[in-house]
Amino acid sequence: MPDRWELSVKFNDYEYQIKGNQKVVAQHMSLAMSHAKEANHEKAPLPVELTIKADSPEYLKELIPVTIDAVSGGGWERSVDKKVLVEFVGQLGARIEWVYALGMGYFLTEVLKENILSAKNLRSLYREANITTPQNIHLGINQCVKKGYLKEIGKVDNVKTYMITEDGKQFIEKQINKEKPDIGEAIYENNYQKDAIEDFLNQLTDEEYAVLRSSTDMTERILMLMFLMKSKGIDEPLRPNMIYVSIVKIFNYEGLKRSVHLGLSRTRPLTRKLKVRNQVHYELTEDGFLQAEVYYDNLKQSIEE
Repeated sequence: MPDRWELSVKFNDYEYQIKGNQKVVAQHMSLAMSHAKEANHEKAPLPVELTIKADSPEYLKELIPVTIDAVSGGGWERSVDKKVLVEFVGQLGARIEWVYALGMGYFLTEVLKENILSAKNLRSLYREANITTPQNIHLGINQCVKKGYLKEIGKVDNVKTYMITEDGKQFIEKQINKEKPDIGEAIYENNYQKDAIEDFLNQLTDEEYAVLRSSTDMTERILMLMFLMKSKGIDEPLRPNMIYVSIVKIFNYEGLKRSVHLGLSRTRPLTRKLKVRNQVHYELTEDGFLQAEVYYDNLKQSIEE
């Protein structure tokens, strides 16, 4: 396919044409738009018309319905409500990299209206949520593409771009829009659990609630919960269900129960898995207790600052 382009640029008092490859044409487009931005003293929206003499690709009709006003960027300025973003991330469940990548793509598309996705703008959302960016975010993106949840749509400035598919949206919506479990007696495995958890929650101070809720990492939450439970007199090994119910009550968690169980399994070797009366239980190791205390103290200090 020949890389030959023609660009027509028209100002109020001057009109010209440029012929060249994509890089040359893109440079002139950028130059013209930069000048228009600097000359826009009234700060009004700057109209730019682009005419392409070819049929549109099918994905473009999915990506940009003709009825919408803003194609990308969520309006004139991007504004992220950090509290909303953090709550959204908390609903994604235990950290599974491809689920988080897809979730960030969903938030960008559905909340911020940035429907052209790239590794760069996904990374920026991780930073705004104050969570660690994966070392190789492309692995998570590629998994989403293989599952049909993201679709590659071409390159912008030589960077691959994607759109979230309807299947991808539905997957995330199932994850975050689940009905809250009925926190009645039926959720407890026995009366001991009910009494122990209710007593534990009654002992938590406002400060302890605030520290716990400032964490967005499932493994960190679990370790701090186990640390506080032990500090408040629950010395025996814990059933996974006790952790799950506590997380539901403290964090208004609406994700999958298995995500909590997965997060619990990832706490090892800071926790020890053992069987009591032929049932799986967990307890903190000495190193786990110390590490959880460090997590708690660091979060407490960051809140106070």
